Amino acid sequence: ERRMIKKIFENWKKYLGEGKRIPLDKIRPTEELGYLRDRSPQEFEEVISDIEHSFEMGEEEPLDVIYVKSKDIYKIVDGHHRFHVASDWDLDDYPVIVIGVEDE
Repeated sequence: ERRMIKKIFENWKKYLGEGKRIPLDKIRPTEELGYLRDRSPQEFEEVISDIEHSFEMGEEEPLDVIYVKSKDIYKIVDGHHRFHVASDWDLDDYPVIVIGVEDE
């Protein structure tokens, strides 16, 4: 994880670009919803509810992702909860901002 963050900062200018929509089946979480993991289920549900409300209003804040060329997938750096809601809502795709590229 530390290696990934270092790579992001080293290459952010080169890869930072405009958002684009990516099929959900090409997006992979990099952690198991770590944010609020140690908090109450109620706090988690409040975050999810806020995201769902944003979706209902037509607002989709892009996920920050790293593109993995060798696997042709996108790893989430920021936005795991948005991805969770998008998956639950059976969306076909979601906006992302590619902030780095890995050859892996």
